[in-house]
Amino acid sequence: MCTPLIHYKYINYLYLSAGANRITLVGQNIINPVGLAVFGEFLYWADRDAQIIARVDKLTGDGWTKVIGDVSPLSDIISVDGDLQGKY
Repeated sequence: MCTPLIHYKYINYLYLSAGANRITLVGQNIINPVGLAVFGEFLYWADRDAQIIARVDKLTGDGWTKVIGDVSPLSDIISVDGDLQGKY
């Protein structure tokens, strides 16, 4: 489970079966995260104040990348597998 903690400016995860072991996946380069999406090997989020969509490796938090910048303030993000579109 990943959750943006707006007040603390982190993206953390924890194992729901254990209910503990909160681990910070992203702790820098984040201002106002809104919406999360997992696609492939990456965790994506929209940053409303920075007006970007960013990503990191979903398991390690490494490789912070700005995917796109100068976007209007966003409130959510989703991911869609283009290979599956039109097959269902």
